[in-house]
Amino acid sequence: PSHLILGATYGMLVTNDAGRSWRHVCEASFADTGLQTDPVIAFAADGAVLAGIYASVARSDAAACDFQKTLGFNNRQAVPDFALSASVPGRAIAMLVSLLEDGTSRNQLYRSNDGGRSWAPLAAQLPSRIRTVATVDIAPSNAERVYLSGLDADGAGVLLRSDDGGETFDAFAVPNDVENAEVPYIAAVDPDDADAIYLRTDAWIFDGVAQVARANDALLYSRDAGAHFTELLREPG
Repeated sequence: PSHLILGATYGMLVTNDAGRSWRHVCEASFADTGLQTDPVIAFAADGAVLAGIYASVARSDAAACDFQKTLGFNNRQAVPDFALSASVPGRAIAMLVSLLEDGTSRNQLYRSNDGGRSWAPLAAQLPSRIRTVATVDIAPSNAERVYLSGLDADGAGVLLRSDDGGETFDAFAVPNDVENAEVPYIAAVDPDDADAIYLRTDAWIFDGVAQVARANDALLYSRDAGAHFTELLREPG
């Protein structure tokens, strides 16, 4: 609990003494030169550090001093999100998007059983209903329950749910503002109930009078594994 890492646009800040002292890990150690991004950071069961930067996932020992790419190796690939299992040590999933020669893209879910050292594609293709994947997650209480959120070809929100670790999926509609390109992201899955899931949305609405774009984000909740959603909160800003 004393080992904390903060992700920032200029790299990482690492502390091993609960914040009394910090050291800086430059972004060039885990990201390509010139690529500025906010890293998604996670700790593997053995203390290793995983850093996701949308383009790739890199892995280092607990010191965060020697990162090596493990998924997403060229500029025709992207890794929008990854997640580690809380109940099965070493298990992780990640979404790899590949740009094909004909200009289309392919979404492929990958799994790791060694804390992100190596990845293998899952056999099943994602349902065609989802076009853009925003986030992936594994239910803390059930490693076989996997969720993906994103958009279909028309910009409508979609949630995919798997009960076999990502081999097959059911698709459900997520209420969103299609006109303003509102994107649903997985905020959290309840630690004790795999059917209870929270989504946060990201949307901007242009105010023609003030000539500015204003945020209009929501928090959505489902207690039946994505079959139905309730809007708990919406905050403009």
